[in-house]
Amino acid sequence: MLRLVVAESSAENINQKSDRDIVLAVSLERRLQCDMQMSARVHVSDDQVQLFGEVASWYRKQQAQELARELAPQYRIRNDIRVTNA
Repeated sequence: MLRLVVAESSAENINQKSDRDIVLAVSLERRLQCDMQMSARVHVSDDQVQLFGEVASWYRKQQAQELARELAPQYRIRNDIRVTNA
């Protein structure tokens, strides 16, 4: 019986973490797309937030990274946004 409780507890923690990661990804992506007018995607897994997309300047890339850092201070930020000369 004790083993079953521990297994349920672990599964519950995983679901809570997954839900939190999903909410973070959606809110960050929405802020990047709506507020900052960036074509960006966000992926959250484990302790990392990964940013994808394209922007026209290094400054815009940095803005996206700073927003991610502000919204997810406990995560590592991996900024894979590409700077294009479009």
